[in-house]
Amino acid sequence: MKKITLFIVVLLATTIGYAQQMTYNITFEPGTAGGDAGEWSTFENADGDNAAILVANPNTTGANTSATVLQMDTNISSANGGSSQVYAGLQSQQPGALGSWFLETGNETLTMMVYKEQISETKVSFVNATNGTVFQVSQTNTLTNQWEQLTFDISAGIANAENVNINRLVVFPDWQERSQINTNYIDNIVFSANAIAMATEPSVAPEAPTEAPEDVIALYTEAEGYTLNGNNGFNQFGNATLTVETFADNEVLKYANLDYTGLEFLAENLIDATEMTTFHVDVWSPDTSDFKVKLVDLGADANFGGGDDTEFEINLGPTATGSWIAYDIPLADFTGLSSMAHIGQIILVNDPVGTIFVDNMYFHNTSTTQVNEPTVAAPTPTIAATNVISMFSDAYTNVPVNTWRTDWSSSTLDETFMVEGNAAKKYTNLDFNGIETTGANAIDAAGAGMMYFHMNIWTPNMTTFRIKLVDFGGDGFGGGNDTEFEIAFTDIEIGEWMTLDIPLSDFTGMNQSDISQYIISGLPVGGGTVFVDNVYFSTTNTLSLDQFSSNKLQFYPNPTDATWNIVSKTEITKITLMDLLGKKIMTLHPNSVKVSIDASQLLKGIYVAKIEGISGTETIKLIKK
Repeated sequence: MKKITLFIVVLLATTIGYAQQMTYNITFEPGTAGGDAGEWSTFENADGDNAAILVANPNTTGANTSATVLQMDTNISSANGGSSQVYAGLQSQQPGALGSWFLETGNETLTMMVYKEQISETKVSFVNATNGTVFQVSQTNTLTNQWEQLTFDISAGIANAENVNINRLVVFPDWQERSQINTNYIDNIVFSANAIAMATEPSVAPEAPTEAPEDVIALYTEAEGYTLNGNNGFNQFGNATLTVETFADNEVLKYANLDYTGLEFLAENLIDATEMTTFHVDVWSPDTSDFKVKLVDLGADANFGGGDDTEFEINLGPTATGSWIAYDIPLADFTGLSSMAHIGQIILVNDPVGTIFVDNMYFHNTSTTQVNEPTVAAPTPTIAATNVISMFSDAYTNVPVNTWRTDWSSSTLDETFMVEGNAAKKYTNLDFNGIETTGANAIDAAGAGMMYFHMNIWTPNMTTFRIKLVDFGGDGFGGGNDTEFEIAFTDIEIGEWMTLDIPLSDFTGMNQSDISQYIISGLPVGGGTVFVDNVYFSTTNTLSLDQFSSNKLQFYPNPTDATWNIVSKTEITKITLMDLLGKKIMTLHPNSVKVSIDASQLLKGIYVAKIEGISGTETIKLIKK
């Protein structure tokens, strides 16, 4: 069993580039950032999510004389017999021409011009590279059929922990129930933020593989002791340009202009992975949003098109940009393959078209068995029932829950799973799943004095697990008072029950008196499996984890361009240094009261160090200048 207490550190910069103050002025004119129709798409509008349209300004004689504007026709909403949603909207590419940015104090407003046929709410959101919502704010126009400037207060996003590496703008131009199609025009979106100049290539090598050579079929790596399987080419089809680059004395494959590329292993190079359990690849990208891996098995005849070919693609979802990401994909997740004995192609897919660097590609088998379900029950909670509001647990009397899988979820739910006589919820094919306690079942955690949200989770394959809480604000979903916050866990222990005790204070910026939705998601997108138990709110947590007090821990100089020194009055047993996206940079086991961390080879930016020792755990912010 692994126990986790989540420490949220509000950081307003990134390790993957340099930031400078910039005013964004999105005019939609050709040749400007945002002036390409392909930069924008619609969603939840019952129109096939078609690209929004750049059109001529319908009225150049009023407050807005510009030539080109953005148009979105919002369709009839489902409540009025249509298929469109109240929250139909449009969004920029992620990442796209607007680049990446973060908010800071002093730049707290966003303005936008609208021309609408009706009076209705216009909502605006910023979304970061891992699809965390930084804020959602709303204004209502007072004029129709003429241009009007709306001003939005975006200050709440500054203190949000998701205020990192923002790269998507979302607009909901007509947030209301609609009985007719409404035409909406948008122009001149203006805000200021710190623009992040993204690194275009890695400066360090990925971590070297640690699997024993006898447990590996190596395809591409310089790891010592590995013998490479032959190949017929690493860029046999697709439109990418392949070169071999060297970083920190380590060669990697660089795919430029990558949409997809086929790596082939034919004839004597055919891969028999029947004794393997996992496919591993390290990826670094400055611009990818979705990264996918497809395996193709050629069947017993070992030939393409022989009638027994099978294939399956895994969408690994939004990929952190600017740092090495290590993917370990269980082969059991490639459910469409009838065999692993004749793998002839590995296809790497990048969306949108961009650049990726690839290293350490191999199959491995570090365990002779793949455990896909828990064999023991989740730990039994010990908090007194009087201090708990339980939604799902055999240890307590549970409050009513409307549904454990909403009709808009993308997942499969088994509510009958039992282990050691204990019930658990089993979610498979997980992209995202909504749980609801709406109406009379909404939970007033604040009024009941609740301080923590608790879950036990068990997964055989998820590398990231996210939980989002949504408070409807007392007026129902979309009533204008909704607040939400999402927290991501990346330090996932495969094949063990994990205890998540999350302080409700970490769900920053949201109310907690009408909690009505709980959305779980993670990686791999559409392929995750997770078992859930003991879902409850409590006035205390189960971990009782003491932290270092401020007089026991010192760190200096900070910022530094060379070395950080960390000094404690008690022994430090482990230090984990991470970037802002949760990627581990290094792990130290000093077993000492004084530790020096070499920062000389790191990129400028902000890092997070998790300090563990006999006095507890503390997370600190370290700055490389």
